[in-house]
Order: sequence, then structure tokens, then C-alpha cells
Amino acid sequence: MYEILIVEAQKTAASALAERLRADGMQPVIAAGGTEALCLLDQPRFDAILLNRSLPDSDGLSVLRELRTRTIDTPVMVLSTRGSVADRIAALDGGADDFLMVPYHIDECMARGEVQQSAFCMC
Repeated sequence: MYEILIVEAQKTAASALAERLRADGMQPVIAAGGTEALCLLDQPRFDAILLNRSLPDSDGLSVLRELRTRTIDTPVMVLSTRGSVADRIAALDGGADDFLMVPYHIDECMARGEVQQSAFCMC
């Protein structure tokens, strides 16, 4: 069973993602902030990470840079309300495997994971 880390402060969004992942046979784990996510990532166990850029205790890109510094190569999809080309490039240059603009349709999020199985697998 695939374990997916959802790093999302908005309870409604995190719950919706978790529900869909469970329905698709995956095991979601929710972290409400960057500090909690980094603690959970001390031991490699996740198959993918959905990381919101806007977190209450840190910027998602800082979390992304930290996990890449720790040589954690788990695929990461950054979710962000900031959708300029510069923001998307910053996420990808920071180590993200994909970027999805918020608000998004949950089916698109799931499809991105399935399409990019070699880099980002949520299937």
C-alpha cells in the first residue's frame, strides 16, 4: 500500500485529499505544517508527498529544500495559489516533481500522479 504524506494546513482540503487517496487504496498521512512534515520525514516511508506552499509555520519551498538537502528523493507535488511562471519554476528548481495551482480539481491531482508514474507515483 502506498503511503502519501499530505502537508496541508487547511483541514477541509487535507481531508478531501485523504478521503480520495483512501478510496483509491492508498494510505494518507496528514501534516498540518512544515515542522511536523519534516519530523515525519526523518524516516523514509512515504511514496509521495503533496506539499502546499502556504503553511502556517514555514514556506513550503523551504520544506522542500530541506528535504532535498537531507537527500530525501521522494516525489513531491507542490500545491500553490501562486501560479506565476516564476513561482512554478521556483518550485521545480527547488526539487518539486510537479506543480498544481490551487484551487484544483481533485481528479486532476490524481491524474497527474498516475500520468507521471516514473517521477511521481500515487497509484
